[in-house]
Amino acid sequence: LVGERMSKFHQQNVTKKRAIPSPHDSTLTHGDFHSENIFFDEKTDKLTLIDIETIYLSMRSKTSGVEDLVECYMLHTIHTLAHKFSKQLTTNEEFGINDYIWHELWRALIQSYLEAYQPKNKEEYIRIFKDFRKEFYNNFSQKRIFRLKYFGDQRKLKRFGLPTHRRHEVKYTELKKMFERIQKEGLKKYI
Repeated sequence: LVGERMSKFHQQNVTKKRAIPSPHDSTLTHGDFHSENIFFDEKTDKLTLIDIETIYLSMRSKTSGVEDLVECYMLHTIHTLAHKFSKQLTTNEEFGINDYIWHELWRALIQSYLEAYQPKNKEEYIRIFKDFRKEFYNNFSQKRIFRLKYFGDQRKLKRFGLPTHRRHEVKYTELKKMFERIQKEGLKKYI
């Protein structure tokens, strides 16, 4: 439900409404999206986001909603600058969650995020999937963070971290496998 609800939040708040929405669309973002800022009531299936003052930052500088997911993924997968300043942030390894289980949880979250776009056919699903994957990889690899305008944006800076073996391994092994599986599972609905 987290993936579906975040997708709907992002889609409802896009800057420019288009006939065919995309994960690339600029929208409001939470800006501090991680497990400590999500409350879920199992009785009502209600998802509540807390610590929402960073949404104000996204009102001035809207970006892709995928950035929220990248932030949550990174903060719980690899050590970033944010871990240096906040002792409450823990990675999946520190929780004792192995990478396979972790990426299965993420596969389900991303799958539901993409399904909330309600693609009408195989081609539309592939376009939405590819837009999402490209946006996710661009933000994970920090390609954009080195642009001068981003250095003043705390939402992006907290994801900053040095290139490490762990980051490389996750990007080229775990994420690659996860996205291949997401695409394969998503396409089954159109066969």
